Amino acid sequence: MLSSRCNDKFPASGATSLSDIRRELKTEIEAMEIAGRKSFEVWINEETDPQGGTWDSWDVCIEAVKDCDILIVISNGNAGWANSSGDLGICHAEMMTGLSTAPAKVRLIALDNLAITKDDAGKRN
Repeated sequence: MLSSRCNDKFPASGATSLSDIRRELKTEIEAMEIAGRKSFEVWINEETDPQGGTWDSWDVCIEAVKDCDILIVISNGNAGWANSSGDLGICHAEMMTGLSTAPAKVRLIALDNLAITKDDAGKRN
Protein backbone atom coordinates (compact mmCIF):
# COMPACT_ATOMS: atom_id res chain seq x y z
CA MET A 1 0.00 0.00 0.00
CA LEU A 2 1.14 3.52 -0.80
CA SER A 3 -0.14 6.22 1.56
CA SER A 4 0.16 10.00 1.22
CA ARG A 5 -1.86 13.15 0.88
CA CYS A 6 -3.63 13.38 -2.45
CA ASN A 7 -3.56 16.92 -3.79
CA ASP A 8 -0.45 18.23 -2.05
CA LYS A 9 2.34 18.96 -4.53
CA PHE A 10 5.89 17.68 -4.54
CA PRO A 11 7.98 19.61 -4.38
CA ALA A 12 5.63 22.00 -2.55
CA SER A 13 6.16 24.64 -5.25
CA GLY A 14 5.85 22.08 -8.07
CA ALA A 15 2.99 20.97 -10.27
CA THR A 16 2.94 17.21 -9.58
CA SER A 17 0.48 15.98 -6.95
CA LEU A 18 1.33 13.21 -4.51
CA SER A 19 -1.57 11.23 -6.05
CA ASP A 20 0.15 11.39 -9.44
CA ILE A 21 3.44 10.30 -7.87
CA ARG A 22 1.71 7.35 -6.14
CA ARG A 23 0.10 6.29 -9.44
CA GLU A 24 3.54 6.32 -11.11
CA LEU A 25 5.11 4.39 -8.22
CA LYS A 26 2.28 1.84 -8.35
CA THR A 27 2.91 1.25 -12.05
CA GLU A 28 6.67 0.89 -11.54
CA ILE A 29 6.40 -1.39 -8.50
CA GLU A 30 3.81 -3.66 -10.13
CA ALA A 31 6.03 -3.98 -13.21
CA MET A 32 8.94 -5.33 -11.13
CA GLU A 33 9.69 -9.00 -11.48
CA ILE A 34 11.34 -11.42 -9.09
CA ALA A 35 12.59 -14.64 -10.67
CA GLY A 36 10.76 -13.70 -13.86
CA ARG A 37 7.38 -13.21 -12.17
CA LYS A 38 5.41 -10.13 -11.24
CA SER A 39 5.35 -10.14 -7.45
CA PHE A 40 3.58 -7.02 -6.21
CA GLU A 41 0.04 -5.71 -6.13
CA VAL A 42 -0.09 -2.11 -4.92
CA TRP A 43 -3.17 -0.58 -3.29
CA ILE A 44 -3.85 3.15 -3.64
CA ASN A 45 -7.12 4.76 -2.65
CA GLU A 46 -7.66 6.49 -6.02
CA GLU A 47 -8.23 3.14 -7.71
CA THR A 48 -10.46 1.54 -5.08
CA ASP A 49 -14.09 0.83 -5.85
CA PRO A 50 -16.69 2.15 -3.40
CA GLN A 51 -17.56 -0.30 -0.64
CA GLY A 52 -21.14 -1.18 0.17
CA GLY A 53 -23.07 -0.73 3.37
CA THR A 54 -21.81 1.63 6.01
CA TRP A 55 -18.15 1.75 4.90
CA ASP A 56 -16.73 5.20 4.33
CA SER A 57 -13.34 6.10 2.87
CA TRP A 58 -11.78 6.24 6.36
CA ASP A 59 -12.84 2.64 7.07
CA VAL A 60 -11.64 1.45 3.67
CA CYS A 61 -8.20 3.05 4.05
CA ILE A 62 -7.65 1.79 7.60
CA GLU A 63 -8.70 -1.73 6.58
CA ALA A 64 -6.25 -1.57 3.65
CA VAL A 65 -3.46 -0.69 6.10
CA LYS A 66 -4.33 -3.72 8.24
CA ASP A 67 -4.46 -6.01 5.19
CA CYS A 68 -1.28 -4.91 3.40
CA ASP A 69 2.09 -6.66 3.67
CA ILE A 70 4.13 -3.48 3.13
CA LEU A 71 2.99 0.06 3.92
CA ILE A 72 4.95 2.87 2.29
CA VAL A 73 4.03 6.23 3.85
CA ILE A 74 5.03 9.30 1.85
CA SER A 75 4.73 12.08 4.42
CA ASN A 76 5.01 15.84 4.16
CA GLY A 77 3.71 16.32 7.70
CA ASN A 78 0.15 17.02 6.54
CA ALA A 79 -2.20 14.94 8.71
CA GLY A 80 -4.90 14.81 6.05
CA TRP A 81 -8.64 15.23 6.40
CA ALA A 82 -10.42 14.43 9.65
CA ASN A 83 -14.02 13.69 10.52
CA SER A 84 -14.20 16.72 12.79
CA SER A 85 -12.07 19.47 14.27
CA GLY A 86 -9.46 18.13 16.68
CA ASP A 87 -9.58 14.58 15.31
CA LEU A 88 -6.59 12.69 13.99
CA GLY A 89 -6.05 13.14 10.24
CA ILE A 90 -6.37 10.13 7.92
CA CYS A 91 -2.71 10.14 6.85
CA HIS A 92 -1.48 10.06 10.43
CA ALA A 93 -4.16 7.47 11.31
CA GLU A 94 -2.94 5.18 8.51
CA MET A 95 0.65 5.40 9.71
CA MET A 96 -0.32 4.92 13.36
CA THR A 97 -2.46 1.89 12.47
CA GLY A 98 0.43 0.33 10.57
CA LEU A 99 2.89 1.00 13.38
CA SER A 100 0.53 -0.34 16.05
CA THR A 101 -0.45 -3.53 14.19
CA ALA A 102 2.77 -4.53 12.40
CA PRO A 103 5.60 -1.97 12.70
CA ALA A 104 8.04 -4.02 10.61
CA LYS A 105 5.90 -3.53 7.50
CA VAL A 106 5.94 0.29 7.66
CA ARG A 107 8.42 2.34 5.65
CA LEU A 108 8.44 6.14 5.84
CA ILE A 109 9.54 8.46 3.06
CA ALA A 110 9.79 11.84 4.77
CA LEU A 111 9.40 14.85 2.49
CA ASP A 112 9.90 18.44 3.58
CA ASN A 113 7.15 19.31 6.05
CA LEU A 114 4.51 21.88 5.19
CA ALA A 115 4.40 25.07 7.21
CA ILE A 116 2.17 24.70 10.26
CA THR A 117 -0.89 26.96 10.26
CA LYS A 118 -3.14 27.95 13.18
CA ASP A 119 -6.36 26.49 11.71
CA ASP A 120 -7.81 23.03 12.46
CA ALA A 121 -5.61 21.38 9.81
CA GLY A 122 -2.53 23.01 11.30
CA LYS A 123 -3.46 21.71 14.74
CA ARG A 124 -3.72 18.16 13.33
CA ASN A 125 -0.34 18.48 11.65
